[in-house]
Parts: sequence; C-alpha cells; structure tokens
Amino acid sequence: MGDREMVEELFEQLRSAQEEVRNLEAECEELEDVKAEKFGEFIAADFILREKGEELKSARKLVINIKDNIDSLLGM
Repeated sequence: MGDREMVEELFEQLRSAQEEVRNLEAECEELEDVKAEKFGEFIAADFILREKGEELKSARKLVINIKDNIDSLLGM
C-alpha cells in the first residue's frame, strides 16, 4: 500500500470516527434532556409526597383526638 492509499485510508477512518463522535454527542444530549425532564418530575413528586405526608400526619392526629374524645365521653 502506497503513501497515498494509506493517507486516504486514514482520512476515511477519521471521517468515520468523527461521525461516531457526532452520533454519541447527539445521544448524550438526548439523555441529558431526558435526565432533566425526569429530575423535574422527581422534584414535583417529592414535593407532592411531602405535602401528602403532612396531610397524613394531620389526619392521624385527628383520628387519635376523636378516639380520645370518644373514650372520654364513654368514661374509659
């Protein structure tokens, strides 16, 4: 194989490697977008979960208070 053929082969390898880099960059960008979207969903779900946890705590306290009132009225 002559020098010219070797250079042509190397240029072909370079083009192929550059294309692979572009493809991988595009995939990484897509994954970053998905990650950002999912992270946003996680933050929203975590916020809602915290709110529901507070509601649950209040509801449990109410149940205990009602039971205590019933016990008090029944003389228990």
